[in-house]
Amino acid sequence: MAQMGGGSMEIGGADLAVAVFASVVAGGTALTGGVGGPHRTLLGVIIITWIQAGMLMLAMGRDIQMVTFGLIAVGMSIATIDRRRIKIIK
Repeated sequence: MAQMGGGSMEIGGADLAVAVFASVVAGGTALTGGVGGPHRTLLGVIIITWIQAGMLMLAMGRDIQMVTFGLIAVGMSIATIDRRRIKIIK
C-alpha cells in the first residue's frame, strides 16, 4: 500500500479517538476512577452513535462533528468530577 500511494494515516482511526472518549464519558464513566463499567460504556456508545447519525442526516461536516463530540466529552468530564474530593487551596 505504501509503494502504491494507497496508504493514509487517517485509515488507522485517529479521528475516532474523540468519539470513543465522548462515548465513555457520556456513559457516565468517571475519569477519576471508581465508577463505570461496560454497560455504561455501551450506553454511551449508543448515545454518541445516535447523535452522529442525526448529524449525518443533517449533512453536517466531519469537523463540526468532532467539535460537537469534543464539547460533549469536556462537558461530561466536568459533570462526572466528584467535587467533594477536590481540595481548595487558600
